Amino acid sequence: MKKRFIAVSSVRPPQKETIEASGTPDAWRQRFYTALLPCALLVFIYWFFGPLELIHANQSSIGVDALTALPWYAAAFMLLTLLLSALLALFRGAYYENGLKAIAAFALASYIQGNFLNPNFGLLNGALIDWREYTAQANVGLLLWAGVFAAVYAACRLLKKHRFRLLCGVSAMLILMQGAALVSVCADCAKARQTKQGTPFYFRTDAQLEIADRENVIIFMLDSLSNQAVEEMLQKYPDRFDHFTDFTYYTHCAPTYYATFPEMLYILTGSEYDYTRVSHETYRAQAWKGEKAQAFYAILEEKGFYRQILASSPATYAARYEDLEGCIDNIAPSETQLVVPSMLKAVSMLTNFRYFPLALKSCYLIDDSEFSAATRLMDADTGMQQQAWNWDGIAFYDALRHESMTLTRERNMFTLFDLKGAHAPYTLSEGATEDDALGSGTRHAQCYGMFRIIDEYLAQLPDYIYQNATIIIMADHGDTDYGTVRNSAGAALFIKEKNETHDVMPRVDTPVDHTSLLPTIVKAVAPERAAAFGTPFDEVTRGTPTQQRIHIWHGAVRQSGFNVFMYDHGGDINAAFNKGWKPSGGDKDSLLAVYDAVDYFY
Repeated sequence: MKKRFIAVSSVRPPQKETIEASGTPDAWRQRFYTALLPCALLVFIYWFFGPLELIHANQSSIGVDALTALPWYAAAFMLLTLLLSALLALFRGAYYENGLKAIAAFALASYIQGNFLNPNFGLLNGALIDWREYTAQANVGLLLWAGVFAAVYAACRLLKKHRFRLLCGVSAMLILMQGAALVSVCADCAKARQTKQGTPFYFRTDAQLEIADRENVIIFMLDSLSNQAVEEMLQKYPDRFDHFTDFTYYTHCAPTYYATFPEMLYILTGSEYDYTRVSHETYRAQAWKGEKAQAFYAILEEKGFYRQILASSPATYAARYEDLEGCIDNIAPSETQLVVPSMLKAVSMLTNFRYFPLALKSCYLIDDSEFSAATRLMDADTGMQQQAWNWDGIAFYDALRHESMTLTRERNMFTLFDLKGAHAPYTLSEGATEDDALGSGTRHAQCYGMFRIIDEYLAQLPDYIYQNATIIIMADHGDTDYGTVRNSAGAALFIKEKNETHDVMPRVDTPVDHTSLLPTIVKAVAPERAAAFGTPFDEVTRGTPTQQRIHIWHGAVRQSGFNVFMYDHGGDINAAFNKGWKPSGGDKDSLLAVYDAVDYFY
């Protein structure tokens, strides 16, 4: 019987996926799965947790909350993680391993940078940052980044057999830590949605060029314009005020608070803000319901005034439409329509600014105007897109030069123009046109341009209307860049009362403060009722000077660890502590030491 032979093929049967001797995954699928967690960490930082946390912190500027943006970024996180892992898995051997280490090291260094190494730049409102001051810190930061990369590579070399487990384990831990923080962000956002009530609004601009045939009260509010800036302008541009000789210049006007909020609300309502006991949302809602505010705006209504505020940031003035209803007439319910590509670009820039090393941050400097461009203002009633007021004044200046003012005999006009003043970024030229390069302008040129806009507006007024109008040019607060300099702490103030004329602009050095604004306006429109509101500016200067105030600016004491401000009467800082005032950032003795070292009296 013949034996049967079974032929054996020379082709080897399929084997299980193997690992090279070096321990590097050999098959694409293994490389892909191994790369998932380190790649996920990098994407999680830059395209998921980082953007959502920044959106939550800057919700009022961005125009969308974190929960709304969550689905977009969740989808981006999954897609980008899979794509990056798949691309990395195309490489093999040392190329793959070094790429994976680099991704893990970059993600770890970004995490450390964003959470522990960033200096305090303050609000990114366009203010020019002198990067030369951070040269040493930037160099140290680069060394730390290099140290993180070296540490990752050294750890993988020491734990050669477990290097991939190490990379995946550290990545998983950091993802979980940030994931827990993201849950907290979403919970805060959900809570804010539940507690938020009322209707969002905007300030309509259709009557911005309307003037009354009878009476006009016109206020130009120039943000951050200090007496220091005015004095510098008088020296640099002595002819700039040639057309303002009918105004009285008050060289010593003290604001009550150091920033636009709450100072603007205090100026317009007379309601004080106790920031130690009342939230800013509550204050914005209650200020307009105060007795003085209700009485003031009732007088304007009784005298036939259309009351309008032209401002680009409604949140500065009120939390909702209902708060201003009955006080301000040019408000309308609003909705925002998001321009998604612009929003994603702006948030990406802000994320990179946070997580990139200090040496690269100047490439990603961004300000809140980038977010304004990412939203469209829609009227909630009509559904039509609206043109929002822009505080830089360029569009207003263009309208002044190319459109005619509207004269009305049906009503009087109370108008407040909220303009940029000396606020950074300095993008306005002397000719009141935009300087294209962010931060390339100067404060002096911008102030000159702002007064050119005001000059053009006044030139458009018929002589009889100009003479009979009460016109106020003022600032909500001074300029913190100058620290404790007296003229810097003070807010600029120019007033032309009815039928006031001068050949040379008068200067008044008697201390005044913003509590005199409402009585000054009431004196102009209903003089018999002015006494109930306080003392007008011109009457303060005739009487006993107001007591000096103590000004402790947040910028002036930052080097000593404080981030506080305080204004009080009497020139005695201990009086504030006796009233229960507590500084944030330091104890009483430390604050007194700072106080004794410089002149805080104003």
